[in-house]
Amino acid sequence: MYGPTVQHLPGNFFLKRSIAANPEVKAMRIVAAHTTVPTTKVIDLLNNDYILMTGLPGDTLGPAFYDMDELCESHFGR
Repeated sequence: MYGPTVQHLPGNFFLKRSIAANPEVKAMRIVAAHTTVPTTKVIDLLNNDYILMTGLPGDTLGPAFYDMDELCESHFGR
């Protein structure tokens, strides 16, 4: 599988499959510990392939992407 796959679970939990789950979890924990950037809370790393985490308030990028003007889109490489 190439790239992450995210599944929304009941109770504001998310399960993400990633080919680089372990380094991603480490990076998320570093950001949470050393910045004020809102981050999801990692609940568990499962089989080194899945990250169980909490969600953040707000909208996902997918639906918002279609409402962006060209300048905003250019920042995401669309």
